[in-house]
Amino acid sequence: MISPRHKQNIHLGGVLDSRHNCHAGKGILKDLAFFRPVFMGGSRLSLVRGAADGPKVSSSPRAIMFASCGLRFCLGGLLVLLLGLLACPSLGSGGVSAMENTTAVASTNVIVNAAASVAVSVDSSVVMDAFSTGWKNELVMGSASLKVRTNNEAGYSMYIATTDNTTSMVNYANLDGGEITALTSDKLSSEFEGNSWGYSLMEGTVSPDASTTRYSGISKDMTMIANPSTKTEEDSYTLAFAAQIDQSLSSGQYMNSVMISVVANPATINDLNDLIYMQDMTPEICKNTKAKNGASTVTPGNEVTKQLIDIRDGKKYWVAKLADNNCWMTQNLDYDMVAGKVLTPSDTNVSANYTIKTTTETKVPAVIDVSANNNAAYYTERSWNMGDYVLATPLKGITCNNPNVSAESPNTDAYNSLRYGDTFERCSDFQNVAGWLPTYQAQTGNWKGAQAGNGGEAAAEGLVAADAATKTYDAHYLIGNYYQYNAATLGSAPVSVNTKIDTTRSICPKGWKLPTSGNTGSGSGTNTTTTAFVNKDDSFYNLLAEYGYANSKGYNWSNGTPHTLIIKGTSADNYLNNTAASPLYYVRGGIVRLDTGSLRSAGLGDSYWSATTYPNATDAHALNFNRTDVVPSHYYNRFYGFPVRCIAQ
Repeated sequence: MISPRHKQNIHLGGVLDSRHNCHAGKGILKDLAFFRPVFMGGSRLSLVRGAADGPKVSSSPRAIMFASCGLRFCLGGLLVLLLGLLACPSLGSGGVSAMENTTAVASTNVIVNAAASVAVSVDSSVVMDAFSTGWKNELVMGSASLKVRTNNEAGYSMYIATTDNTTSMVNYANLDGGEITALTSDKLSSEFEGNSWGYSLMEGTVSPDASTTRYSGISKDMTMIANPSTKTEEDSYTLAFAAQIDQSLSSGQYMNSVMISVVANPATINDLNDLIYMQDMTPEICKNTKAKNGASTVTPGNEVTKQLIDIRDGKKYWVAKLADNNCWMTQNLDYDMVAGKVLTPSDTNVSANYTIKTTTETKVPAVIDVSANNNAAYYTERSWNMGDYVLATPLKGITCNNPNVSAESPNTDAYNSLRYGDTFERCSDFQNVAGWLPTYQAQTGNWKGAQAGNGGEAAAEGLVAADAATKTYDAHYLIGNYYQYNAATLGSAPVSVNTKIDTTRSICPKGWKLPTSGNTGSGSGTNTTTTAFVNKDDSFYNLLAEYGYANSKGYNWSNGTPHTLIIKGTSADNYLNNTAASPLYYVRGGIVRLDTGSLRSAGLGDSYWSATTYPNATDAHALNFNRTDVVPSHYYNRFYGFPVRCIAQ
């Protein structure tokens, strides 16, 4: 027998007439199987099953089935249990469930997530005669068969509660005639007091035993009565009732309503491998994720990777638990901002609703005077989506420069990769992958894409992130979007401050945030050792240090911030670093600058915004990198447009 604290819900109630009397719980009526009471010969009451379809399977993210039961007690007649069935989906499970309806992602990828479903059925009525053998105290007992089915890997939970505002069976036609009260503790039927009743849920198809079956009293609050943790083709239960009736009770019909609900359990999310959505990430999930080799701590070469979906737009992102034992996005954020759209704490890294001010642009911006109107350009929230492009040769270090100046883009140096109106089509080794599949894994080879170097012929051998022949690409190397600092931080950066501040919100999905930077200690002058780095709270530096980038050839201090190089390598290989390779996948997609009217340094380098402001009103910290140098704590004007990589909170 199942513990009374793990029993099912039953409905007792309704009037005894020619109408069905099932009581539905809150939700949407999906299907109803009911019993119709009919007078037979005027001396006995029987129940005739009414015509109804069988129970339907709910396809909601979290399925709930309600079994509704009407329980009646008739003095001089019968005690009747009416059992009905109601299929009713619940609302969502608050982001913890991995069971969702079919979701289409991108133009050619379709992800199908099998929805959890439950079904419950009752195949008999319960009839218990009272005082059928004479005027004496009497125990009446009966039972019904209950069956539950679910495809949910996490199983289901069953609950029980009365839906009337009492736990007693009441004669509503004669309220002064007494009542049959619910048990106050678990009892054998032989221990029942006069005019009391109880229920018992037993596994399998069994008969109640007066010497062993223990009964419980119903509560007005939902009480769990069963909680199997695996899916089942069919679980069978016996739902038993008993009532002890004495001669003090007036004749009449005594009734109540009890609800039995069956709820598909949310899938248990233990670690990164169980996640489907970015927004389901929690500190515990990242912490619980073990290394690929099973160790509790991730070390280089044993990272754990997974693609997750951002519920805000359905886009997928590679993420990984890296050797600093934090979970990082290993792909640039590609979220398009829409003016007027409200971001909420349920989908974005905000504590309260935030309304987006500016829609993401699709062209390189024209030059503006960034000092005009009291440096207004430093505090706008602009962003840019330059299309679905991949840097197909991520380690090569290409040069892409447009020398054609214009009024919109007047800068004359050699780093203006794209000017006003340009696209990445003009840059060799940047491949337009719109309509391609993200199924390619970057590997050593020769790039022969439509935009390959040397007029479309083979580029220099190296790591290749796209395959033009199969129209596939490695999504780690998508360029993503470029965000001004106030767009990346959703306006949470202070306008004027004399100390470093970590901003409180960001464009990152719920459960993620911008990394910190610029918090690695204090000092002055030049230092050629690594010991002066005092690890405080610098996400970028801590990550890079785990992959050997703490072997710096020197760095300078500026306002207490180390802002030059920490480099992996030696002079023999020109201090070549591999931050573009697995597992970091940094993409040298260049930066957008309003003061030049251009996208600069595409293929040469890039920067990623951090949550940390610089101690003035116009700058903020960022990671900066190119083919040879890595700078975890540099600082830049806030009007620059940088990509974003989020870290799990």
